[in-house]
Amino acid sequence: MSTAEKSLYVDIGKIDLGSLTMYDFTKPTIQVNFADPRSARMVGSTGAVYGTITLTLLNQKGDLRIGRKKDNLVDIYDFNMDGRWMRDKLTKLGIYIATVNGKYKITSFNIYGYGKAKIPNMR
Repeated sequence: MSTAEKSLYVDIGKIDLGSLTMYDFTKPTIQVNFADPRSARMVGSTGAVYGTITLTLLNQKGDLRIGRKKDNLVDIYDFNMDGRWMRDKLTKLGIYIATVNGKYKITSFNIYGYGKAKIPNMR
C-alpha cells in the first residue's frame, strides 16, 4: 500500500479550534494541545483525534495554516506511548477496543490537511 492509501485527508476549516483567539499567538507558529483537560483550549472532538496541533497565523485577518508548511501534515495517528499519562491510558483503551478478540488490526496513518482555516474568535 502506498503512503497515500494509508493517509487521511481532512478539511482544516472544519477542525474545531474552540475559543482560540489572535491573542493566543505570541509568535507566528504555536502548538496547541486540544486534548489536555488542564488547558482552557481543550476541545473534546479535536483533542480526541488530533491532540496537539501546529497552527501558523498567516495574517492579521486570522487566516491559519494547520500542520506543516512543506506537506500539510497535520498529525500522525499512531498508537505509540509517549509518557503522557492521560494520552497513554486513552491509547491503551483504543488499542484494546480496536483489537478485541483479534478482530481488527491497528494501523498508523498520516493525516493531511487541505482547504482554509480561520481563527474562530477574532476579538
